[in-house]
Amino acid sequence: GRCNMKLFIPVGKRPSPYDAAHNPLNIRLLRYAEVLLMYAEVENQLGHDSEAQWALNEVRSRVHLSPITSTGKDLRDAIRTERRLELALEGTRLDDLRRWKMDDGKTMMEHVFGPNGTFVKYNMETSTDPYETTNQLENSNEGINFQAPRDLLFAIPNSEITMSNGSIKQNPGYN
Repeated sequence: GRCNMKLFIPVGKRPSPYDAAHNPLNIRLLRYAEVLLMYAEVENQLGHDSEAQWALNEVRSRVHLSPITSTGKDLRDAIRTERRLELALEGTRLDDLRRWKMDDGKTMMEHVFGPNGTFVKYNMETSTDPYETTNQLENSNEGINFQAPRDLLFAIPNSEITMSNGSIKQNPGYN
């Protein structure tokens, strides 16, 4: 129902027969806008708000959005919002959620997932999207079983632990 790729293959360059999974075009893995937003995030974290504003506004100006002049936490939040919008459907959101700390010291992921997370609440309680409310083939409580701190780390494959002769230990919560 909700699979999307952010690319367009001109009709003249599509293979015949057309197979979307195997196309002759390169897919961009890292865009300049993402580099600028990473730079803005780092500069903001270091307290260099003018540099962070410059990088953020470079991304915004190409689509004729007004410049951001805020500083500190407001600038941090503006950068995060811009990453969410600019990089939508490009596969960076989950890593951002894991990485970003909120003012209470928890990761943003802890606020979004879990039984009280905003993502779960939207899908379980307040959704007005008929696709969400009527589609019985799609699980509406995705993310409800999230547990911090276990789910902030990935499990280490058992083969890696075995090959290390026990020098690598499994991450907490994965027995």
